[in-house]
Formats: sequence, structure tokens, C-alpha cells
Amino acid sequence: MPSRQLLILRRGYKTCYNLNAPNYLSFMRNIGIYLEQLLRQRNLQELSPAPVMFPALQTLDVISGTSTNSFHASDLLWLMHHCPCLRDLSLNDLSFDNPRLTEVPPAQTNVEFLAMNSIQIKTSKWFPLLSSMFPALLSLRLDFNFVNGGPRVDRIEKGISDWIIGNNSLTSLRIRRFELGWPMVLEYLIDAARSGTWNCQLKHFGLSTINAFDRLLERDGHTLVSSLDSLQLDLLFSYFWDLYRSFDENDPSSFPLCVFPPCNLATSTLANLTTLRFKKCGERIKPSLSWLLNLCPNLSSAILCGFIVQIDACQLHHPNLMPARTGLTELALETCFIVQADSFFSFLQHDLPRLSSLTLVHANIFGLSSAPSLDFGDRLMKLLCFAGISSKFNKCSSLCLEQTQHFRRWSWFSSPTNTSQGKLLYPSNQEYPFHVRCGIADQVLFDKSWYGFM
Repeated sequence: MPSRQLLILRRGYKTCYNLNAPNYLSFMRNIGIYLEQLLRQRNLQELSPAPVMFPALQTLDVISGTSTNSFHASDLLWLMHHCPCLRDLSLNDLSFDNPRLTEVPPAQTNVEFLAMNSIQIKTSKWFPLLSSMFPALLSLRLDFNFVNGGPRVDRIEKGISDWIIGNNSLTSLRIRRFELGWPMVLEYLIDAARSGTWNCQLKHFGLSTINAFDRLLERDGHTLVSSLDSLQLDLLFSYFWDLYRSFDENDPSSFPLCVFPPCNLATSTLANLTTLRFKKCGERIKPSLSWLLNLCPNLSSAILCGFIVQIDACQLHHPNLMPARTGLTELALETCFIVQADSFFSFLQHDLPRLSSLTLVHANIFGLSSAPSLDFGDRLMKLLCFAGISSKFNKCSSLCLEQTQHFRRWSWFSSPTNTSQGKLLYPSNQEYPFHVRCGIADQVLFDKSWYGFM
């Protein structure tokens, strides 16, 4: 009989293992495998059964290959038999075709993380099967395609929501694609949480490319998000302004903007959040940092992508908003317009006393009365990351960093003509520096070109 071999993809490298020598595989803990390799090995074992192939495997990625992406329930059952210690399973770019089994599948109580990325679902019968096979999931990531001409969408919606609601151990849920069918899934989850038919244990929740984020933050959705530790939203929102109205193109604050989070949001809705990531995928949306921190008093990490950011709250709804006491330690603004820049820099320096990690990537700064400068005094900073920063029509071409707690005070420029440690040097007239002063910075990243940095 010819030697049986299995091609395994691990960290981007292909290695050929001889399955007649099981010692090669007995110690493997993290691998990736193409679907056709899995199917080929299964066919070989039907002729000559072999012992469990991956007795110590904990993390597995199954990847669609070039010859087939058709995945059957019997394939999943066979795979679970050969991975008795598996904890993390990722299924990628597969077509879930045949859910029929000749026997009741055993429960895989050791599997705690399941990711289904770019999966085509052809029948709603898969969901009771997945629910019975993986009853102890802690984390679930879903990215499904609803196949044209396939099952009724309402059955898929109900199958997905029943699967989620029926898992009493689930603490992390991420829905990556939000298109036809997904809004109704969200409705089912909100209704079940509100009515108490779902004992929701979620602490981490993420929704990508959604067009109904306000529904999640309305009163009915409060029970779904009020107990969360972390929330990730990719906002799909369009706002059409009056084309005949004139605007100052150099001042984004003059454009009509939609405020997020909404001004009428109950202050208890996001009170337990410690981590958030909001990304905009649409027209202009404006978050207020002061309003956001009042809504999230326990926030420690915030990432905002693609917004027009200001400090002040809406004067119509919150004219006398008091500054929030905050323990925010990490703030990242990516691809953002920053208006009221003088207030913004003052806010970073004086109103965020525990801030130790600051990231500004592709940031356009407006309303700055002088050269960009941050003075954190003797504060210890874990991370300073600046890339593609522009103020007015000038792009910051260098970084001047002064660290006060070194044995000698010194400054460093990213692209000076002359440098020497221990002596304060200023860049040439052709440069536009960004000045930062702090005690000590553990990690500093700078690039005047955003695309080169990313």
C-alpha cells in the first residue's frame, strides 16, 4: 500500500507529514488544513482505519481548497472524532450542503470557540445539528451567505437565533455580515432578551456593516447591551444634506452631522462597557467624546474609526454636561477628522489622567491655533503611535519626543538633518514637527505616510 500522507498548512508554511508515523502528529496543537486534504484522508481511512490522528490538537482551521468547498455533516463528525481535545475550530469559505447523519452525533463539550467565516448555508437543518454538537460554546463568530434559491430566509433566521438563544454558556458573539436575513435575527435576539426567554450571558458583542444600529440601542435592545463589557459596531448609515446649502470645505464641523451615540440614549445603556470599537461605513457621523465618556463611565479602551470627532456635547440636548470622571487608558482615532483641536489636545492632557496609550492614524486636525503639541508632564506612556497626521494643509513630517525621566532630558526627531542625544535640536524649516512631552514612553511608532505605516 502506498504511504498515506496529509498536507498540513501551519502558519502559512506547507509541510508533508507521513501518517504511518503518528509521532509526527501526536504533539500538534495548532494547524490549518485544506478541505480536499481532509476529504482525501477520510477516503483513505475508509479502506484502512487509523487511530486518532490529532490527539493533542487544540486549534484547527479548515480552509476551502481549489477543487471543492462542499462540506457535509459526516465530514464534521469524522473530523471531531480525530480531534478529541479540540477547543478552537474555524471553518472558512465552505458550503454546508448535507446535514444528514446516520447516527446521533456525540456532544463536543470541549469546543469553546467556533468561527464560521464566509459560510454558505443551504438548509436550516444544520442549526439543530450544530446546537447538539457544540453545547458548551463560549465564543461564536458568524459570517453566513444566504444562498439564492436555497431555503426560506425566515427559516434560516429562526434557526440561527434559536441556536444562539439555546446556548446558555455563550459569552461572546460576533456577527460579521449583516445583510438579507440578519436584521430579523437581531430582532429575535432583542425580543428574547427583553421577554426573559433567553438567559443572555453575553459580555462581548460585535456587529459588522449594519444599517439598524439604532435599534440595538433603543429601549427594547437595552437588555441585550446593558450588561456588556465590550461592544463593537460597524455603522452603515447614510445622511443626505441640502445640496444647495453652502459649507466651508475646510471646516468639517460646518457640515450637518448625525450624532452617535444618540443624544436621547439612556445613560444606563452602556454603563458597564469597558471596551468599545465604533467604525463608520457611510456618510458623516459625529461622536462627542465628552458625551461618550458620560455614557460609559467604566470605559478603559476606545477605538473610533472614520468619524468627525469633537469634544463638546450637543448644546441642544446637553447644554450643561458635566465632565465625566473616567479611567480611560487607551484611545485610538483612525481615519478621523478632529475638530476643535485646541480643546481636543487640552482634553487629552488634562481630562484623561490615566491615559497611557494614544494612537492617531490618518488624522486631519482642524481648529488648532499653534503647532501640534502634547504635554503629558511626567506621565508614563505605554504606547505613542502617530501616522499620517495633517493640520490645516501641513502634514506632520517628524516627531519631537521629549522624555523627562531619562537620566538626561533629550528629544528625538523622526527625520532630522542632524541629531545628538542629550541636546535639543529643531528640525529644518522644511519640516512640520509634532511635539510630545512625557515621562517615559515604552513604545513609540511614527510614520509621516499613513499608507506606508499601515
